Amino acid sequence: MPNKPNEAGRKSPKRKSSSLLLRFSAAMVALAVVGFILGQNQSVAHAFYLATTKQPERFTELYFNNSQNLPTQVTAGLTYSFSYHITNHEAQTESYTSIVTMLQNGRPAQLETTKFSLPDGQGQDVTVHFKAARIGETLELIVSLPANQESIDFRSKS
Repeated sequence: MPNKPNEAGRKSPKRKSSSLLLRFSAAMVALAVVGFILGQNQSVAHAFYLATTKQPERFTELYFNNSQNLPTQVTAGLTYSFSYHITNHEAQTESYTSIVTMLQNGRPAQLETTKFSLPDGQGQDVTVHFKAARIGETLELIVSLPANQESIDFRSKS
């Protein structure tokens, strides 16, 4: 039946309501199809979940403890120390390997390698002892986490 003007001269709302019903039905069918696809394919469902859910930032903290007191002037033959801290924020237990290297006038010498595991949210301090072999050397001490591509360093002079 055609849409005829009513007594007030306005068209009846039949056409508008049928168009709204058609759009609503199409949206429901689209949602049902997406739901079916997601239910049938676990990897698609997981990808959809990851894409629509905020994921926590994952990282590892690496820093010197008491960085204002790092030994920047040393006397040859005396032993000095510094410490650094690693905290795991990777949302799972992580295994770490830290390597401490001392460059003496540009020549590398590995001081120590430390291996340990940390649960998420936990941290560990590591203390390192070193000494300059000769007077007048420029030293650079580097702490690196090769697997995380992170490093920190400081310079000292004897």
